[in-house]
Amino acid sequence: GATKESQKPEDKSGIKGTGKFEVGQRVRVRHWNFEFYEGLERVLTQSDLLQGYTIIESVSIDFREAVLLVAKNIVSDLTSKKSEKHYRPLPSSTEQVLHFEVHEILFKVALTGPGSDAFCNLANEYRHTATIFRCHEIGLCVPFAALVDLHGFRLLATAHCTETDVLVLGWDSAADTYVSHSPVLQEKLSNAARLLNLSRHLLRCGDDLHWTYLHLHATAKLSSRVFTTSGLDLGKRFFLANLQHLYPTDVTEGGRHHVDEPPDYVHILSPFKLRPELLRRQSSPLHADLPFLPPPPPSYVELTPDELAEIAARRAIVVDNALENLAEVRRITRILLRVAPDNAVDA
Repeated sequence: GATKESQKPEDKSGIKGTGKFEVGQRVRVRHWNFEFYEGLERVLTQSDLLQGYTIIESVSIDFREAVLLVAKNIVSDLTSKKSEKHYRPLPSSTEQVLHFEVHEILFKVALTGPGSDAFCNLANEYRHTATIFRCHEIGLCVPFAALVDLHGFRLLATAHCTETDVLVLGWDSAADTYVSHSPVLQEKLSNAARLLNLSRHLLRCGDDLHWTYLHLHATAKLSSRVFTTSGLDLGKRFFLANLQHLYPTDVTEGGRHHVDEPPDYVHILSPFKLRPELLRRQSSPLHADLPFLPPPPPSYVELTPDELAEIAARRAIVVDNALENLAEVRRITRILLRVAPDNAVDA
């Protein structure tokens, strides 16, 4: 019979059940997203289940080992001299979040500690990425991702899209404009939004208006790789990224308005997002941005005391109703406990 080694897919690192990512290894360029979705499509189309599951396990194990290895090096480098560091941060890094790109993987490292905005935003991005993946909308993809908490730091690792992928939705810094010119992508987003109970909203970019289901900072790229299984063309693949603000802000936890530059548009800045299961229970769809008019200077406007008082009053009503319901349940339970022994019937 065939051995496990002979069943290993060609040109794939790792074998079933093990990984081959070694410390100090000079790894070849990996197209993590392409490999994973190639295996996934073999499984979904049932064209080659054994090959598909083997590819998925292989790339998952190698990705996990690569992420853990680099994460340990990044965290240990935070207290090292510049000349002794393994990797240098990307220019896009900020004081709160450092960015690195290693082995075709983009790492975002939150430096501000548990409970901070940066910590919450990385968790939001990972959760929202997983939510889009679970929609199983053919052609709507997310990068392979992993979230790591290590020694008080949080790292989000996402597989890097290739440079040849074309931006079809999001802010194009090179052209200094917002791009949205793919009806196919909008249709796929609409299908996913119905499952998530998300509604579309209007983005104002200068004199242009765009309807979208995503937040201002979210992007979508059309993959330049051809995704086929057994010669069957499975269509275009759009990869979404920067989904930390996909879900509406939970204003009961606080929020503030901010005029973003560029473009001149008002959105909510808060790491407190509604959880997916809570959004699905809403009677009507909600959207990521609230249609507030641009606030007067300064750019940041905290919630007014009246707004906070209204939120507190609503919370008090909810708590009172919950306590009344609990008291009623306990009262009925005591009555049943007193009656049950007398009316007990042997089965």
